[in-house]
Formats: sequence, structure tokens, C-alpha cells
Amino acid sequence: MHITTQLSVLGLLVLGTASTTHAQVPTPPPPAAQTSSGGITIGASGFVGLPIGDFGKGLDLGIGALLDVSYNFQPQIDLVGRAGFIYFLLDDNYGGNATFYDIPVWLGARYFLAPGENGPFLHGELGLNSYHFKVDSGLGSASHSETEIAVNLLGGIRQGKLIAEGGLYVGSLDDVGDSMMIGGTVGTSF
Repeated sequence: MHITTQLSVLGLLVLGTASTTHAQVPTPPPPAAQTSSGGITIGASGFVGLPIGDFGKGLDLGIGALLDVSYNFQPQIDLVGRAGFIYFLLDDNYGGNATFYDIPVWLGARYFLAPGENGPFLHGELGLNSYHFKVDSGLGSASHSETEIAVNLLGGIRQGKLIAEGGLYVGSLDDVGDSMMIGGTVGTSF
């Protein structure tokens, strides 16, 4: 082979190698959002509720705290159990001599509107409210306790470890119109 032919072949090989080393390989698309199921989360939240209707007569505001345990049953469904303490501020008709509080135990589910661990959700609960009322007077004191079946219809949003929700709380299925409260919680998971 002649020297010019050898140089031409060598030049073509170098150019061919250079063009393949600089070729762009398309980057793969990012993986789809991963969702998992089976995780247990423990959290706490503050509660504020405004009694309405007949329940609001004599009660100004409910303030409390809830502990919750949630289990991610499916990518869009969390099973939730919550329990806590809600203290109700009474209006002036009781003269500061009465206390009224609730120890709720609620079980329900949150349905997330989109797959993933964040975003808006709907939350329904069924449970028990254990109400306690005590009044002191110059003649002595009296107390009364009762446990009622409760239903909560809520909506909310979760972003990372923060969760906020609100809606309608029905304190007693026996007296739906006389036991309603509009309220909500803001909390975090650990």
C-alpha cells in the first residue's frame, strides 16, 4: 500500500472513532413516582373546633390535642386511628364553675386524590366520644359522663411530615343536629 493510501485509511479510522466517542446517548426518562404501601406513621396534632347548632349553646370553642397512628394500606389509602383530649370553653352562663371535655377515639381512612405521599385527601372517621361534664355550686358539685358514637367527614392536605385537615365533626349519631362542630387539626408525623 502506498503511504498516501495508508494515511487516508488511518485518517478515516481516527475520524470514525472520534465521531462515535462524541455521539450523544439519550438520557433515560426519570423513573415514575414511587409509591409504597405498608408503612406505619405516628403523629400528633392540635385541634380547634367551633360547636354549631344546639351544641354551640353554652359552648364557645373546643381546643385539644390528638395522637394518631396511620398505616399506608395502599398507595392512595391510609388507615388512621386517632385519640386525644378536647377541652371546651364554656360561655359565661356557667360562671366559671363548670368543666366540659371529650376523650375521642376515632378510626377511619384517608383517600389521597393522587398517588404518592403528599397532596390533597378525603378523610372519614367513625368512633367514640366520651363526654364529661362537671359543675360546682355553693350546694356541692355534680358530674355526668356519657359515650356517644361519632362520625367525622373531613378533607385536607399532606406535605412532607406536615398534615392539615378540617371539616364536620358529628359528636353523636343519636343527636346529629345537636352535636355538630366545624373544626380541624394541624400536625406532624415523627
